[in-house]
Amino acid sequence: RGGALDPADDFLAANLPRRLKPPLLEPDRFPNWSVGLPRRSFVAGEPGKAVALPPNAVAAASSLLKQAGLAFQSRSAGGYHLFWGFEPIPKLPVLPLPPVRGTKASAGEPAMALDDQPRTRWTTGRGRRPGDFYQLDLAQTQTLAGVMLYSPDAPLDLTSSLKLELSPDGRTWRQVQYRASRLGPLVFGGDSLLTGGLTQQQLAITPAKVKALRLTLLEGHPFFNWSFTEIKLLGPQP
Repeated sequence: RGGALDPADDFLAANLPRRLKPPLLEPDRFPNWSVGLPRRSFVAGEPGKAVALPPNAVAAASSLLKQAGLAFQSRSAGGYHLFWGFEPIPKLPVLPLPPVRGTKASAGEPAMALDDQPRTRWTTGRGRRPGDFYQLDLAQTQTLAGVMLYSPDAPLDLTSSLKLELSPDGRTWRQVQYRASRLGPLVFGGDSLLTGGLTQQQLAITPAKVKALRLTLLEGHPFFNWSFTEIKLLGPQP
């Protein structure tokens, strides 16, 4: 078919047993690329590179770049729309996890997200429901500037429909505003800007003294679980 990509091809390729996958789709050869992307692709967002997209792809690309936490410049030129000057928002430093007093969740085993084992994960084990929560109680107060959720094997289990609450003493709670970024490589496929696996979700907040935190789902989903392999606390920029 002249090398054209079909959505069905991507779905089938993603679910084929490893021994049946064509060589170009092997994840160890192309760990940061979406399944089935042609070899002419390159990672967008590198300094000095520009991406030219047709007008009908501008809105989706702009939304994707903003969701990934990238600042950029853009303008129309010659029937295309150019994006350049990509400036990623820096990641906040990960803090050593202080002693944990306890974990709670609406389902599953919440301690699975604290074991530093990428092959284990905390999960609801069912479709997401509004009100599902994950709570982390610390044994000592910590200055917190954000939270990072990791889900390398199931990025669609991460969701932006979250409420974040903090407690300075483990008893009183207040909801806080956060800036969400889905971190990971973006790939230019020749005529569209695609995700190459946005497997980390950063929730950045104004630094605060925290003894406990709670994440609560605002929206459900009939199929996708809410899950992550690890939850990390983020400190202020030095």
